[in-house]
Amino acid sequence: MKIGIDARSLSVPGGIKIYSENLLNCLNHKKEFILMGPTHFNDFKCIPSKIKNDSILRLFYENIIIPKIIKKNRVDLIHSLKSSVPILGKFKRVITVHDLNHYVNPHNYKIKDLVYWKYIFPHYVKVSDKIITISNNTKEDLIRFLNVDEGKIKVIYLAFDKKIYHKKNKSSSYNAVSKYLTKNNKHKINFNQRVMLSVNTIHPGKNISNIIKSFDLIVGKQKDIILVIIGKKGWKYREIFETYESAKNKDKIYFLGYVPDEVVANFYNITEALIYPSLYEGFGLPILEAQACGCPVITSNVSSMPEVAGKGAILVDPYNVDDIANAMLKITKDKKLRAKLIKEGYKNVKRFSWEKCAKETLKVYQEVLNEKD
Repeated sequence: MKIGIDARSLSVPGGIKIYSENLLNCLNHKKEFILMGPTHFNDFKCIPSKIKNDSILRLFYENIIIPKIIKKNRVDLIHSLKSSVPILGKFKRVITVHDLNHYVNPHNYKIKDLVYWKYIFPHYVKVSDKIITISNNTKEDLIRFLNVDEGKIKVIYLAFDKKIYHKKNKSSSYNAVSKYLTKNNKHKINFNQRVMLSVNTIHPGKNISNIIKSFDLIVGKQKDIILVIIGKKGWKYREIFETYESAKNKDKIYFLGYVPDEVVANFYNITEALIYPSLYEGFGLPILEAQACGCPVITSNVSSMPEVAGKGAILVDPYNVDDIANAMLKITKDKKLRAKLIKEGYKNVKRFSWEKCAKETLKVYQEVLNEKD
């Protein structure tokens, strides 16, 4: 069995990169795998690509270059970690589909991206022998929008990095965060106040405007509180910063931009709650990361988030500012509820591991290879 993996996703920041790195790290029998895209990754055999992921030339790479690599290296199966496979060629195909946000919320994306997802992506789905989705919600979206046969889809959950995200000493976490902020000339934050935390790329789908509006509502009732927003700028973020500028309590809101994972973990350990009311997620990794650190979670009652959060979160209507604000107040005032959420969060994260993800992925490869044409 020789498996080719289109691993260009290793260069794409965010959840897809985390998935790619951790899945590959947990795969055994590395001599049986060829990675296409990266220059090097651990001790895998790699065949690098110089074509950028956001270039139109990626279609040439996917449908001309990859089939040549497959033929030359006698690859039996190609697995794309990011929703695209060669359309032509006699070999088995597996793709991982992370979400269908372009179908659910098309207004948040550029025209060229929508064209790709509407007219090209369906062909990748059609030619694939098996589709891995990272949640039941994404599976249901594939069936709803593209009429995919349910038997063609296998749900395999993501996980979190246990070495980084875990319960830590609160005092040492405060010190680590303060040291990072000082060293990198970030905001000086008064940690005598309680912290509400948002961890997200800054774009409309993450619902940061409603987080700011909700926070503004509760400051009058809970004065010893601040909002810290971690994440780099994505796209269409102008309205978000306009909401911030018009906030009554913007002096209590801090945008920190990109923050390393180790520091994010320390933030989780000193935070009152993670506020994560996204409009849509394929999975929602920050939910697990926060729960693993003993941080209560407020998240949306839509898409994959209830599925991932289990009983360890307060679920809210992401479109309802009052609903989000009330959940924030509950977290700050109800100690029993807070303790319950922390306990349930610890229970919930036990369902997820990268070892399990890799084991189930290998099983998919074997099933596909055993299928008769």
